[in-house]
Amino acid sequence: FGLNAIKNVGANVSHEIVEERKRNGKFSSLADLMERLQSKDFNKKSIEALAKVGALDAFEERGKIIANVETIINFSKTLQKNRTSNQTSLFGEAVLAPPTIHLATAEPATKKQRLQWEKELLGLYVSDHPASEYKTYFEKSARPIASVNKDLVGQKTNIGGVITKVQKILLKNQKSMLFVTLEDLTGRIELLVFPKTLDLTGAIWTEDKVIIATGSISDKDGNFKLLVDSVKEVTKSEVETMDRIEATRLRNGGSHAAVTQSSSAATGKLCITLPPAADQKDLQKISQLLDGCQPGDTRIVLNVNGTKLETPYCVTDTAKLIERVRTELPGSVIEAGQ
Repeated sequence: FGLNAIKNVGANVSHEIVEERKRNGKFSSLADLMERLQSKDFNKKSIEALAKVGALDAFEERGKIIANVETIINFSKTLQKNRTSNQTSLFGEAVLAPPTIHLATAEPATKKQRLQWEKELLGLYVSDHPASEYKTYFEKSARPIASVNKDLVGQKTNIGGVITKVQKILLKNQKSMLFVTLEDLTGRIELLVFPKTLDLTGAIWTEDKVIIATGSISDKDGNFKLLVDSVKEVTKSEVETMDRIEATRLRNGGSHAAVTQSSSAATGKLCITLPPAADQKDLQKISQLLDGCQPGDTRIVLNVNGTKLETPYCVTDTAKLIERVRTELPGSVIEAGQ
C-alpha cells in the first residue's frame, strides 16, 4: 500500500518519506527515521497512524510505539532544537554516534487491536482477517459467502462472518432497519435486518462482532443479500469447544458419518446439556457416541458449562443416542426441540 492510503499520514509526510529514502537509502531504525524526516507535518497523529498499520514494524512493535509516542515526539523536538542551534561535538564537524530512542516496555498490541487499526486507517484488513480464527467453525456451521449464487435465491441459509459496517435507516413508519456488511475469508455480503428482527436482536449489531445470521437469499437489485430472520453471536468459548470435540474425534479416528455441512438438512434439534463438572474425558465420550450414529435429520446441540454449541452432527435413531448418553454421561439433561 502507498503511504497516501493511510489515513492521518497526509500527502506532505508521505512525499517526504519517499523522497528522503530515495536520497539517502532505507531507514535503519526509528531514531534514524525521526532524525532524517524534517517535515513540520510529521506529528503525533502521523506517527501513530504509521505504527498502527504496521509501517514501522521493522523498527518496533506497534503497541510499544503507541505507548511511547510522547517520548518519540520529545526526541524529535530535541533533534529539531539541536539542528536549529547547530550544535556539534567538541571536534567540530566530527561524525557523532547515531542517536537512539529509549522506549519503555509496553504490552504488545493484540491481534484484534492490530486488525481494528488496519480497518480504521486503511479501510480493510491487511495482516490477517478477524474471521480467520473462526475458519473451521464456519466451515461446519455456515455457507461461505463466495458460494452464494442464483440457485440459493429464496432459500434459507446460514452465513457467518465479522460485522464490518452497520448503517441504520428510519422508515416512513418511524421504525428502524439496518443494512449490515458481513465479511468472511471468501468475501462480503449485505444483510438486511428489518424492524421486527431488529427489535429482537438489536444489541448484537455492532462492528467487529462475529456472528452467524440465518435468513433467505435475495437478488432483487442484482446483488445478493441475506434477509435476516435470526442471528447468534459466535463466542470464543463456543469455537474452542467445537475445536476440542473435533480434535477428540480425529484422535479417535472417528469418521464423518454423522457430519453434514448443510445446516438446512436438519429438521429437528436435540440439545444435550453435559453435567456441570464435564471435562475432556466427557467431551471424548460424547464425540465417540456421535461418531457412532447414523446420519439423519436431527441436529445435535451441546450445552457445555453454559455455552450452547450447534455441532455439525445430524443423526437418526435419537432414542438410542439418548439412552447411551444417560448411561455413559449420567447427569446430562436432554431436550428435544425444533
